[in-house]
Amino acid sequence: MSRPTETQQRRRRVRRDARLRVACVVTAVIAGIAAALPTGFALDPLIALGVAAIAAVSASFLPVTAARVAALAAVGLLAAAVTDLRLDRAPPNDLSSQLADVHDDAIVTVRGRVTPNPAPPAFEPGPLDGFLFGTQTQSFELAADGLVTDRGDRSSRGRLRITVELDADRLPAVGERIEATGRYVPRSEPANPGQRDLGAQQRGRRFAGTLASSSDLITPRPTDTAASRAGRRVAGFIEMARERVRGTLLGEPVESAAPGRVALAALVLGERSAELDETRTAFAESGVAHLLALSGFHLAALAWAALGVLRLTADLGRAAPLITAALIAGYLLIVPANAPIVRAGIVTITLLLADASGRRYDALTLLLWTAAGIALWRPWEILTLGYQLTFLVTAALIVWATSSPLAVSAERDSDHAARPLWLQLARSLRRASEACVVAWLVAASLVVLHIGALNPLAPLTALVVTPIAGAATAAGFAAGLIGLALPTLGDAIASIAGSAGAVTLTTVDLAGSLGTRASVGSIGLPLAATATLVMFTALVARRWSQAVSLVALAALVTLLGVAVEHGRGERASLRMDMLAVGDGTSVLLRSGNDRLLWDCGSLRPGVGRWIVPRAAREFGSPVITTAVLTHANVDHFAGLPQAAPQIGLERLICSPHTLAALRASSSGRVLLDELDAIGVEIETVVAGDLITLGDARGDVLWPPADLPSRTLAANDRSLVVRFEVPTSAGVRTVLMTGDIQQAAMANLFARGAKLEADVLELPHHGSYHAAADAFVDAVSPRVVAQSTGPRRLDLPGWRDDIEAFDGDASRAWLVTARDGAVTVDIDRDGSIRARGYRGRSGGAAR
Repeated sequence: MSRPTETQQRRRRVRRDARLRVACVVTAVIAGIAAALPTGFALDPLIALGVAAIAAVSASFLPVTAARVAALAAVGLLAAAVTDLRLDRAPPNDLSSQLADVHDDAIVTVRGRVTPNPAPPAFEPGPLDGFLFGTQTQSFELAADGLVTDRGDRSSRGRLRITVELDADRLPAVGERIEATGRYVPRSEPANPGQRDLGAQQRGRRFAGTLASSSDLITPRPTDTAASRAGRRVAGFIEMARERVRGTLLGEPVESAAPGRVALAALVLGERSAELDETRTAFAESGVAHLLALSGFHLAALAWAALGVLRLTADLGRAAPLITAALIAGYLLIVPANAPIVRAGIVTITLLLADASGRRYDALTLLLWTAAGIALWRPWEILTLGYQLTFLVTAALIVWATSSPLAVSAERDSDHAARPLWLQLARSLRRASEACVVAWLVAASLVVLHIGALNPLAPLTALVVTPIAGAATAAGFAAGLIGLALPTLGDAIASIAGSAGAVTLTTVDLAGSLGTRASVGSIGLPLAATATLVMFTALVARRWSQAVSLVALAALVTLLGVAVEHGRGERASLRMDMLAVGDGTSVLLRSGNDRLLWDCGSLRPGVGRWIVPRAAREFGSPVITTAVLTHANVDHFAGLPQAAPQIGLERLICSPHTLAALRASSSGRVLLDELDAIGVEIETVVAGDLITLGDARGDVLWPPADLPSRTLAANDRSLVVRFEVPTSAGVRTVLMTGDIQQAAMANLFARGAKLEADVLELPHHGSYHAAADAFVDAVSPRVVAQSTGPRRLDLPGWRDDIEAFDGDASRAWLVTARDGAVTVDIDRDGSIRARGYRGRSGGAAR
């Protein structure tokens, strides 16, 4: 390998310095945006702009280092001010502001235009979703321009999600003007750990909430102008093209698409729907989710394939990247415009236009400037895994290919073309292997931060799958494009591409079946950022020993972050996390190394698919092998079939009365069949039995073994367990009660059950009656945790009790409908700390 000349070294230094300057500016921009997220910037935007201007002017009078710091501070302040203006300075006719005084569930009428923005992802319903309320709906988005009130029409600007019944005969077409009446539900804050905070995104898009309507309450309100007619035609054409491309890729009928065609549609469209959900899960389990458009891989594959075909067919020069950019722009019009696709499209088109210009623009600096531009345009994206993977992984690959002394691409060999073919192929394979490993190393900490899992086989899987997936993506894109004009030919090409999709899916499934995906829990943002920075430093190391040492350091930082997050609450002898699931119950209990899921249900879907697994990961407990089902009501077990395989459930504990009730009901039989299919064992307990949980001892107080099955209602047959845990200040207790009501409470009193406890799960979600009031008095808790939806929030009967708790700093009454997820820690020193996810807290003395 020849030594670089002095000119080459000088060019490298110039490029390196330019990259460093741009990186510093972009970092300042993102830091400023982060300072203004998620609740707004501390300074008024006008003051921030003034301070930024002063800092920029004063930079010209300062020494070099101080001037650079002042300039970067000015850039950060400017970015923060722009973000604040973008997100938190609503116009006077903002729909959210106009509806701020409207109470929940109020009837509202709005007017506007149906937008082409994609609806929320449709997922395959859970096995028990059919037994829940309000789950069978479909939706679309409305760009509102008018609000109908008692005082007349008002001009408004904002977006609403309109939901209608699933069997509605017709949804309004994209671009159609309508008037809709329905029940208004404002946008809400996240209530559970692991739940993505969409507040900044919703403020930026002026999203006001949801309108639960009906097809007979939606009326067309067309405007008959030339512009509106043209807009409807264009929107209708785009919608038709989308459906035709989707139908070409999936085949007809779409509902019975073959797995290979499903994988093809996921690769090309990046679509999230019921039939693609299982495919996405398989890719995520194997560590190659980026191939499904999360980081824009598919657009890079399309651009590479299109450029290759154009340059093979004719010498088009600069026109080739321009034509490719036009094809990508057309693709963006056809596919659903979700954030990853838009972001990847902007990056790809920027690089193609730079290539077409004929100038030697540095790809990395262009990428960094694009990252800053997208961050200013859509500030909320900087917190997403897709944004971080798109720019950090791509930047790492560019740095490795162009600046790393250790990269094979850094070799200078003038007679490379004269090498034997096998040697060229070997070198190409090595370059591909390096790229896969580098991408995985840089992404590892980010994946742990966002997903809490890591697959060490991901680089090997990516190396095998990427060429196949790239070929399938390019062929699928061609099939969709040709299918617009020649459906039969497009379907034939899609069928061939679907075979490559099937091979891709088979490989991914094989990698996932090896069981190498490790659930490691979450990691804090500071340590994840540190590990990523160290990994970037390793890319430009001059010796392999330095690179290996830096990679080891990054791995150590990541593992330290996992340990720190895993250790949250470890000083607690017993920890209870009551999740906010609306009308239902789902509680995570932890003591020592043992974890327990107490019920897993709600009257709304999604608890088992998202809420429980994500919260378990955030709490450092991704694997929970044991669950308790208190009784046979669906709002306490609807999420179990979907949660069980994700958390590694092995055992379900319930009473024999509950087991009999499950076998006698249709929903219960579905639950038992689903659990049996994944090998979950059922264990029954009755009063007098013991449930162990780490250092805690759970005494089952109710129901007794001799309770006749039809004597009491299902609620009154709920398990009641009193957990005792030793601390240095004595035993502390938690009483879990399920949905017991008057009859069970009277029997517990009659049996002389030991009910006193420091922490109480309020029975039956907080339903009030005299027996419940007496029961709370008998328990005399320091902390009351109430799992409920809005219906039982602040019931008048509990008002005196709640006021008494609020007036005592050593006690706390927390409600999931108001406070979000409720966490109670019983520390080893005997102190009790209680807090809600939305900030409300309380503490009990030792």
